[in-house]
Amino acid sequence: MMAKIIEIGSAKSGVAKTTTTYNLAYVLRKMGYKVLAVDLDPQANLSTCFGIEDTSVVQITIGHLLMNMIDDEDICWWI
Repeated sequence: MMAKIIEIGSAKSGVAKTTTTYNLAYVLRKMGYKVLAVDLDPQANLSTCFGIEDTSVVQITIGHLLMNMIDDEDICWWI
């Protein structure tokens, strides 16, 4: 089966992007699909929904990787 990408995004805040993403991922997983939910929000609310209570303890985030790419820096996985 081929992978499908679903993006839920909006520049406006407070439109239930995180809630929609979480519920959609949950339902798809319950239906037997493999799901990867990627949290690009700097507030990391989706990560919190999935059980990461203190997101400040995560050493490397998607934000770090994206900033390294923008700044054309090496990505250090061992930090």
